Amino acid sequence: MACASFFRRTVSFGIRFLCKANNDCVISPDIKFICRSCRYNNCIKAGMRREQVQQKKDEQKMPKYILESRKLGVQEIVRGYTTTRSTGSVTSGSDSPTNSTRSNSPEFSSVSETVYEISSEEKSDLENEQFSTILNARHDELLQYYVKQIERATVMRKCELPEDAYQQFLVSKKINDQLALDICQTCPGTDLLEQADLDVLFRYCSFSSLWMDSAWLTVSSNTSNDITGGDTVTTNRNVLGYENEYEKSAEGTNLSSTLINFILRFHSNITTELSRLQLDVFEYAALKSFCIWKLALLDSTLTLKIVAQEQYSAVTSAISKYYHYDKNMDASEVATRLGDITLILGSIFNVYQDMLQMYQTLGVDLSIDN
Repeated sequence: MACASFFRRTVSFGIRFLCKANNDCVISPDIKFICRSCRYNNCIKAGMRREQVQQKKDEQKMPKYILESRKLGVQEIVRGYTTTRSTGSVTSGSDSPTNSTRSNSPEFSSVSETVYEISSEEKSDLENEQFSTILNARHDELLQYYVKQIERATVMRKCELPEDAYQQFLVSKKINDQLALDICQTCPGTDLLEQADLDVLFRYCSFSSLWMDSAWLTVSSNTSNDITGGDTVTTNRNVLGYENEYEKSAEGTNLSSTLINFILRFHSNITTELSRLQLDVFEYAALKSFCIWKLALLDSTLTLKIVAQEQYSAVTSAISKYYHYDKNMDASEVATRLGDITLILGSIFNVYQDMLQMYQTLGVDLSIDN
């Protein structure tokens, strides 16, 4: 999976790697720093085909140095050595046999060997950049992706819902399932998953988009938190904000009482915890990603487990950076805060199991097609 992602990224970004040796380096998962030129050649030998790689259409998902080089008309970027413009001499870009990490400072070269140098500021940006090759995304971009999904969910929830409790739930679930489907289709790394993996992922995305988002928006509304940079979020028709209305409309029916009992358990176990933690939108975005991908680790294929672990690692890295630079928290404070957030995952898993039982009782379809 990692080699497939590496090959796709190399081709779509138009990168050509250079080998310092004789293009016969040993390629093995046991070696920490692998020659990327020889790794690419092995991909070709294994049967990977350049013509079957789709080109990136969204420039926002491209690294900065790729975009800058294309603005200069450079279609092929050579990485592995640095080239000085004045002398034209080629020297090694590292003391090691290969440059196998993104922290190396690439020079830009076209097919005709016209060379462009990057500024010291750009080199610094590249050195500080944390990038996931498997997900083909920077860590901070991944966290921002979940923030945007939450903002989108906030907008979509501002709609009129039926008065009947059960019908209100069904309409809300339909809206949030659209959000869940969007995550399955657009989230970095999901393009690597087979349909069976996406079916599993959808269930956790649906749970997180409906129940977790609702709980956090309820807490945010009650504390008048501004999560989107604009007006204070309101949840006037929030599914989780109207237990009393559900109780009044239940009138002893089994369907409504089943739904109400689950909502009350959810409030007791999850909403109260979110109220205690008082997460801002970036923290909740991290928690939501943990809900989706940590739960997906429980019953998934090897491919889904690899993507899930990469998601967890990348988001953890991004939220840690956020704490450090935006919140001025030291390492111990960051560890404590992350510990508080991840501890809630045990309760979330238990409530998720309760939701599955509730859906089974109500006859609610969990498939991605519905």
